Amino acid sequence: MNYLKNYFFKNQKQYISILSVIILSSCSSIESMKFWGNDDIDLDEPRPLVSFTSKLNTSVDWSMKFNGENTLGNFIPAFSGDNIFASDNTGNIKSIDIKSGNINWEIETNFLSSGTAAGFGILVASDVDGNVIAFDQKDGSKIWTTNVKGEVLAPAAIDPKFIIVKTGSGDLMALDKNDGEIKWSYRSKLPTLTIRGSSSPVIFENQIYATFDNGRLGVFQIDSGFPVWDGAISYVSGASELENIIDADSSPVIDSGLVFATNYQGNLNIFDIAQKRSVWTSEVSSFYSPVVLRGRRRSQSETRPIQATLRVKNTLPRSVSPLAWKRQSRA
Repeated sequence: MNYLKNYFFKNQKQYISILSVIILSSCSSIESMKFWGNDDIDLDEPRPLVSFTSKLNTSVDWSMKFNGENTLGNFIPAFSGDNIFASDNTGNIKSIDIKSGNINWEIETNFLSSGTAAGFGILVASDVDGNVIAFDQKDGSKIWTTNVKGEVLAPAAIDPKFIIVKTGSGDLMALDKNDGEIKWSYRSKLPTLTIRGSSSPVIFENQIYATFDNGRLGVFQIDSGFPVWDGAISYVSGASELENIIDADSSPVIDSGLVFATNYQGNLNIFDIAQKRSVWTSEVSSFYSPVVLRGRRRSQSETRPIQATLRVKNTLPRSVSPLAWKRQSRA
């Protein structure tokens, strides 16, 4: 014991020097690990965009062209199983094998007002005379036809029991999937002036979400059509009828308990489904549905700039999420 004590006191200065070096090194490491950072840095400020080069080699397996025009952008192919169902405004409807591009079957109908919708074994199209037509996906045979007394300018939404369509005159209807009988209808109030176009209704958890030409979002019970709640995407604020056009011709997008909606001369608006109200808005005019991708929401306006916003999450204050960045498209 005396030997150890004498050895320690003999090398005391050396131990103290080593201990001092360790303490100073630890302080330096702690300083670099400070999670609160510099007080001068704004944590809410978006980081600047970083240039990078990303390359992906692709090849075209097959391609196919259709006749007619798609000025409203409503002739979008529908997917079901291993097939693509595509149509054009001249009335051509095709079932195409998704892997080979071979045509399974092809039919000709009356001039169409919107593209096809597919699901639950049927295919739904709408013609310029206001007829909603259901076809069998297997062979294209007609199952039923129902006239809804108005042009359907956007693809229908298909449920195991109902076909949901929205006409250009502002009527939202539910048709029986088996025979086309109209089960219920809802008529929205149209403004004096509207832009030709429409949005597709969206079915989510036995409720229908639809946007209308009066700039509002409506939510309805799918079985009865009873209005559950609604909200304004934007309000009129112009001095003339032209300035007060606020058509919502883009379909709503539902993600993480939120409904994302846009309208012309209006807003990007986020509604909370649980609260049944708007929780965040940003002024943007758009005919296009927003895209929610990797925690951000992207939208395109009618003047074609691309905008990305931080998606508002349920755990964040509703006052946050300013425009994170805005890039002018050159396309």
